Parts: sequence; structure tokens; C-alpha cells
Amino acid sequence: MPSRDPPTATRYLPPMLGLRPTGPSGADDARQSEEVRIGYRMLGLGFQVVSEVGAGLLLGWLIDWATGWKWSIAVGGAIGIVVGLTTLVRSAWKLNAGLEARDAPSRRPGGPSSRGSRP
Repeated sequence: MPSRDPPTATRYLPPMLGLRPTGPSGADDARQSEEVRIGYRMLGLGFQVVSEVGAGLLLGWLIDWATGWKWSIAVGGAIGIVVGLTTLVRSAWKLNAGLEARDAPSRRPGGPSSRGSRP
């Protein structure tokens, strides 16, 4: 009777991809959901930057249409880029501070992340 084991390549593929054959435990599931939440927040930051640059361009185009000043689109785009990047940097600092505060207990001396580091 033939063996019911999966072929060798598929047997080792899930561990290579970081997949577990069993379901995640409660702690792993909570960690994954928090990482997904952080990922969505970062995605939202990207959309926010794009919309702020687009709003600057739109306002520049409206000023160009109303006044005929041809540099208004470039000025509006530049203002949109400055506002978008400022928002991105400030939000990234805030997100990073939250992540560092969350991971602070594991960074104590003698903790798991201090192994292999120099004193």
C-alpha cells in the first residue's frame, strides 16, 4: 500500500515559509492581530500623504483656473508635499514611540533581546 505522507517538498515548505501545521496559540494570535492593526495604520498614513499632495495640487489648479497664475500648480504641489511629509514623519515618530513603549519590558537587561549583545 502506498504511503500517505506528502511529498518531501511540500512537507518542508510550510516551515520554510514560517507556517505552522497547527493553529496559532492565543498569544500568537493577539500578536498577529496587533501587527495587522499596525500595518493598516501604516497603510492609512500612505493614503493620507497621497491625499494631502493631491489636495495641494487641486488647490493649485483651482487657483490657476481662477487667476491664471501658472505657478500655482507647482506651488500647491510643493505645499502638499511639505504638508504630507510633515504629517508622515510626525505620525511615524508617534507610532514608533508606541511600539518602543510596547516592547520596553522585553528590552530589560537579561531579557530575551539582550542575549548576544555587548555590555
